[in-house]
Amino acid sequence: MKTGRKRHKATPKELGASAMNAAIIRILVTRGKRAMRQLDDDSKNAVAISEHLLMKLLEENKDTEYGKKYGFADIHSIAEYQEKIPLTHYDDYAPYIERMIHGGEENLLSASPTMHYALSSGSVGVPKHIPVSQTELDIYSKYSTSLCFAVGDEYYRNTTGKSMRNGMVFNAIELKLMETERGIPKGPISATLLKPLEKMIPYFMSSPWSLITAEGDLDMKYLKLRFALGRRDITILVAAFMTGLVDLMDYLRENWPMLCLIPRITRRMQTRLRYTGSRLSSVYRTRSSTCGYWT
Repeated sequence: MKTGRKRHKATPKELGASAMNAAIIRILVTRGKRAMRQLDDDSKNAVAISEHLLMKLLEENKDTEYGKKYGFADIHSIAEYQEKIPLTHYDDYAPYIERMIHGGEENLLSASPTMHYALSSGSVGVPKHIPVSQTELDIYSKYSTSLCFAVGDEYYRNTTGKSMRNGMVFNAIELKLMETERGIPKGPISATLLKPLEKMIPYFMSSPWSLITAEGDLDMKYLKLRFALGRRDITILVAAFMTGLVDLMDYLRENWPMLCLIPRITRRMQTRLRYTGSRLSSVYRTRSSTCGYWT
């Protein structure tokens, strides 16, 4: 007679989620490998590729207001570019950007429509708005997002001899969804890239979309770790900056008794509560006070 705990039999819903996870991870790894190969190839001929890109940008933007001012159409070499284009800083572009943001003017700095405005930290004044085209968004997605999964896969191959297994991404990123007065997204570029994937987030990230975009006075380190620690299938850690992961690991080391004692946040709880910022805060405070811990 066999004894012991019965092995859990996956439900159709769980099997479907597992298949979705496998498909998403494979797509990201495959895209990342292509990006890695291209980056390796391009690095062997970096000077020529950079010159080609410069000439391409000058040709594409020669009829913009800025391009006409500095004669982009008459520049045919790096030396001519260095001679005709002065060194600049943000204040040189600010008047054009203000006209773009508030007046909706186009073809000022770039012939390509602005799809997003990246923001500086504002550490030396008002945050600066940097126009981002669809081409730049695609490049960011290719080399800053997909490439991470190729690097993760390479690490697994080098250390285990096997490809990176399917599993969840521990996402330490926080996103604020903001727009200009004309409805163009602004803030972290990752927000614009992830927004279309909102419905897919539960299949490959440990934090739900409502936590990634949560607002208000919340202990985000606690909440990110609570969702992640409830899983055994985390395969890769992702953050905008490495310091973000270091801070989370320090928090985990200092607060592990609280994180271990509080009951696990289950998928059923996520589904029923449909977390918003206030509900996340409520659940956090309730469980912290129940166990006698406050952070």
